Amino acid sequence: MLSRGGKPFFPGLLALLLTCPLAPPAHAQDAPPLEAEAPPPARPAVPQTLFGKPAPAKPAPAKPTFGGAPARPSGGLAAPARPAARGPAVKNDSKRYLRSLDADHDARVSREEYLAGARKRFVKLDVNNDGVISAQEAKAAQAKAQERKAKRDARRLAQGKQLKAKSKGGKPSRPYLSALDTDKDGRVSRKEYLARRERRFAEIDLNSDGVISREEAKIAKAKLLARREERKAEARERSARRRAQAEVPQAIAQPQPAPQAEPQPPR
Repeated sequence: MLSRGGKPFFPGLLALLLTCPLAPPAHAQDAPPLEAEAPPPARPAVPQTLFGKPAPAKPAPAKPTFGGAPARPSGGLAAPARPAARGPAVKNDSKRYLRSLDADHDARVSREEYLAGARKRFVKLDVNNDGVISAQEAKAAQAKAQERKAKRDARRLAQGKQLKAKSKGGKPSRPYLSALDTDKDGRVSRKEYLARRERRFAEIDLNSDGVISREEAKIAKAKLLARREERKAEARERSARRRAQAEVPQAIAQPQPAPQAEPQPPR
């Protein structure tokens, strides 16, 4: 230790302080960056409308269920009602016969329910409401029926479907509703118009209790399908006979080769 001007002096300590660099304080090294310098978090983009309000979210498309039909919406809305069946159409399926005539849905068809459709058709044909269908009313109804048939045929042709050819078998066409005119007076009364329908009801009502039960409807459907197959077989037989008859004249019309003369022996 040396003394300079009466004060102690340490030359080694002074040299050490001059050679060592000054280090920053520890709290300055470990301090995180300021919050203002950090990047702001990303916000999800919200589509804006013309007036600055958020656009409503579009509903997700309904996923198809089994069979390809679209599923019902989650809001519980029911599917649109199917149109009711028209007329007692008969098909070889599991549906119950005459179910479209059961107005009160009691699994039975009464006589009034069975005749209700025929009564409405008679009222529609009887234009002047005199209780009979005259020849003029029958002609007007036939013209309307032919017009509807022409529209159906045009629709089938537009859809690329073939028209069903219905042969008359060479018989001349009879006047409209003439088969129902039992007394041959040129008019069809209400009783005559409903007579065929009433006979059909009596045939189906096996126990004659005034109603057609489900079992009687099944039996009637089986008979009707069997009769339909018989008619198809008869039509095929008639078609085969007509083809055979058409082939016979063609075979006769073909010229036969002339017989060759036998050579005469030399004399």
